[in-house]
Amino acid sequence: MIAITDVRIKPYDNHPLKAFVSVTLCEEWVIKGLKIIEASDGHLFVAMPSKVKKAGGYQDIVHPITRESREHLEEIVLNAYDDIIMEASCYQKEDNS
Repeated sequence: MIAITDVRIKPYDNHPLKAFVSVTLCEEWVIKGLKIIEASDGHLFVAMPSKVKKAGGYQDIVHPITRESREHLEEIVLNAYDDIIMEASCYQKEDNS
């Protein structure tokens, strides 16, 4: 499995879009344009970079081939997002004290 060596998250709390994400692979390649989306049932998922098709709808530009690769990517990205949200809530608590 390819190594995800860096994850950069820019929170964007505008329901359902929660953040923009860039990931670095093997310290050599960067993929930009991933998004963290909140589904209608409340769970978060990672949307791949995409473009609008002429006929309508979207087409992924980059995506994992296997379910295991997608799960690996989602786990790392969502854990990084949770860390950022947790850190931000800690700062807010300190500011309100």
